[in-house]
Amino acid sequence: MGQGRWVSYIFRYRNNAKCESAGFIKVQKIAQRAEESARIQIGLKLYKKKACKCMAYLIYGENQAKYMTDIFFRPEERDTIMKRVELPWGNPLGDGMSMSEYAGIFFVCDDGEILVALWNEFDIKVQDMK
Repeated sequence: MGQGRWVSYIFRYRNNAKCESAGFIKVQKIAQRAEESARIQIGLKLYKKKACKCMAYLIYGENQAKYMTDIFFRPEERDTIMKRVELPWGNPLGDGMSMSEYAGIFFVCDDGEILVALWNEFDIKVQDMK
């Protein structure tokens, strides 16, 4: 992570316990002109019978999370859904924290499914996420 690039698996959580892999996340520091950006590539492999929306939050501190983006799934979509987000590296959510200070991404789907990707050593308690 010190080099500004990391890849992590996204795991599905059931009954607050980590289960199987549901995709990947790649975060990379990109220098564009005089600014540095965080390019976040999310690959989710989920099957939804109905159209569904997942809200993605950046994780920080003691089970805290801040909203980042939405990911939409079409009914019965089966292939890996790719989403790419670019945010300022030094202050991605306007809160003064840099991208490397976040611990991962927490996904909450409107059908109740919970997914988590962590790139820092962090003991997450899904039931306590705020």
